[in-house]
Amino acid sequence: MASDSFQGRRPFTAGEDRTVDYLTSSFKALGLEPGNGSGYTQDVPMVEISPVGAPTMKVQASKGGFDLKPMNDFVIWTERPDSSITIDKNDIVFAGFGVVAPEYDWNDYAGLDVKGKTVLVMVNDPGYYDSALFKGHTMTYYGRWTYKYEEAARQGAAACLIIHNTGAASYPFQVVQSSNGGVKLHLDTRGNGGYQPALQGWITEETGKRLLAAAGRDSSLLTAAKKKGFKAQPLGIKLTASLKVKEVYNKSHNVIAKITGSKRPDEYVIYSAHWDHLGVGKFMVVPKFQTSSARTCRKLR
Repeated sequence: MASDSFQGRRPFTAGEDRTVDYLTSSFKALGLEPGNGSGYTQDVPMVEISPVGAPTMKVQASKGGFDLKPMNDFVIWTERPDSSITIDKNDIVFAGFGVVAPEYDWNDYAGLDVKGKTVLVMVNDPGYYDSALFKGHTMTYYGRWTYKYEEAARQGAAACLIIHNTGAASYPFQVVQSSNGGVKLHLDTRGNGGYQPALQGWITEETGKRLLAAAGRDSSLLTAAKKKGFKAQPLGIKLTASLKVKEVYNKSHNVIAKITGSKRPDEYVIYSAHWDHLGVGKFMVVPKFQTSSARTCRKLR
């Protein structure tokens, strides 16, 4: 599946068709039963959201402002299938890790109203820096970038930006650039979708320091956020950003097979993996951080 003949396995392409056919035939050859009624596939309605033109990002502070460069300083995208996304002079609030975890007695949003504002958060969770917190160096879901966007949405934020750190993220910023700098696929939630921030993305660690400096702060604020009891703080600076998008609705597919148990045929143990990847294009390869051939990007000359 990692060979060039599968064309990078991007949904909505011939690479998907070839991959789904391969998985289906492989399951049949192994004698596995269909996992979705009488068939091996399940339709997955999705939307492909593509940025049109370069996004812009401007920072305003009491002592002046500056522009940030897309891809070099930040990467942003949206899950909203709107033709144009804009936030104008949006207040930036630093919310630590952006975590609400009652079981760990941790709430970075306690007493904080971020509705319509931009939330700035750190990657990973407190356990990365203090093994006595959360699950120590075993990252919980609270440390995942997906969780941070979900929580920002629950809090009503207009945007959520994660400050990148190579160690805490476990990959360099180049991976963020190659994975998020272009077309992205999302579930088609028309009719039943929840609130999504207008913009979400990452900024480099250096950009994070520039924002703190513009607010009259320094990295000591990041250090304080790693301790229990930290209170999120408005930075007193504003952000203006825009993104134009186009969307394409289509269907991708899950491929499912099963083995019926002999003792407990009505119970299930589920194993899952993703078959999809980035497709054909120019992608940056970072060998040091690759963990399997299935996650290897093709570098085209």
